[in-house]
Amino acid sequence: MIMTEPADIELKINDSVLLSPTEPDGEQLQHSSYIQRLGEEWMSLPIPTHRGRRVRFTRGQSVRVMVQRDDALYAGVGRVLEVNWQKKVPSLKVEQPGEMKRVQRRSYFRWECSLAVRWHPVVQEDDSVGGYGTTVDISAGGLKLVVSRRLQVGEEYLFCVDLADEQIEAEGRVLRGEQRSGSGYTYAVQFTDIEEWERDKITRFIFQKQMKMRRKGLT
Repeated sequence: MIMTEPADIELKINDSVLLSPTEPDGEQLQHSSYIQRLGEEWMSLPIPTHRGRRVRFTRGQSVRVMVQRDDALYAGVGRVLEVNWQKKVPSLKVEQPGEMKRVQRRSYFRWECSLAVRWHPVVQEDDSVGGYGTTVDISAGGLKLVVSRRLQVGEEYLFCVDLADEQIEAEGRVLRGEQRSGSGYTYAVQFTDIEEWERDKITRFIFQKQMKMRRKGLT
């Protein structure tokens, strides 16, 4: 994750935020929450959930905090000061990051979702070569998808993904894959040629989905 110079970002009550451990762990999930209360050097947030369960954080743990401003993401690091499981809605008290920097590369920002995908090889000699699939998750850096036809690991394909009200189109390289126990194949794809405004579409889509879930009380 590449960061720019520090930016003057003021955190606010009701800001949607993403929390993740600072230890590198590949393309790890970010956990969605929001700021309930603010002190001079701390903020209080509901403990986020993942697949119906509260995510475990520990006191003293270092976490990366991300917020969105316009179509950009900004990140900083703070420590978990308190973990309160006694409240009706369990909460975290987290140290406010000393500085926030714009995130230039957003491949770690991943969202689990099922979206329609169309694909075909970048170099296409036969119009019949190609197919359809469904995402398992998506980020501004790539996606994981399920398809019925085998793709070649290491090869590049053109992927067209249907977001809520728009589409993104990007070339991507298949990093790894496996055959599913039922039928079809699952592949991890890294985008290799994508316009920056297409990345912004993905970032905007994910934040909109997270805010919608928060309003429904699902995050």
